[in-house]
Amino acid sequence: MKTTLLLDDEVHRQAKLASARLGISLTRFIEEAVRLRISTEAARRAEPVSELPVCKSKGGLQPGVDLDNKAELLGILDQGTEIGKLR
Repeated sequence: MKTTLLLDDEVHRQAKLASARLGISLTRFIEEAVRLRISTEAARRAEPVSELPVCKSKGGLQPGVDLDNKAELLGILDQGTEIGKLR
């Protein structure tokens, strides 16, 4: 199939250099690159999803921490304020 691709100039330059180094046409190089990307994505989707650790401890928000106040949260993080001092 014949198609037109719009490539970034640097990507095109690197692809031309790589295809020349491998002794294959630019078309074949791009075709192989696309096939590799498709097979990599398919393999990644086929991998089993590992379980994430779950915290089983009881708790909740610490007194003095307002999750709706982003500026205050950033200030706490920037200052390294200990949670215990907020009580």
